[in-house]
Amino acid sequence: MGNCQSILLAEIPDSNVTKCLQSGIIRWYFNNLMVAFQEKDFITFSKSFARIDFEQNGWNTGEGGRFVVINTPHQDIQFVFKEYEHQKLCLLFDKSRAELEILHIKNN
Repeated sequence: MGNCQSILLAEIPDSNVTKCLQSGIIRWYFNNLMVAFQEKDFITFSKSFARIDFEQNGWNTGEGGRFVVINTPHQDIQFVFKEYEHQKLCLLFDKSRAELEILHIKNN
């Protein structure tokens, strides 16, 4: 990440998605979490994320809200997203994928 010249693909409060122009790595920042992806993996993840069904996979909180738990390849690390966070992040990921498409069109 040291000498990476990044461009902002999309941003919402407490979250953004950037792309390093040198390596092509996509970085998603959310609260205190940062995840790096190869572009094809980001696209796959973001589309899968959008298909999360809170009716089937959600857990109820004591306050009446819902959340989901997403397992990762590391058995000790899981992501937890509230339903309202999921909705905002889906919009962020949609905009990020659209910006990636625009970049590809501009570069070809």
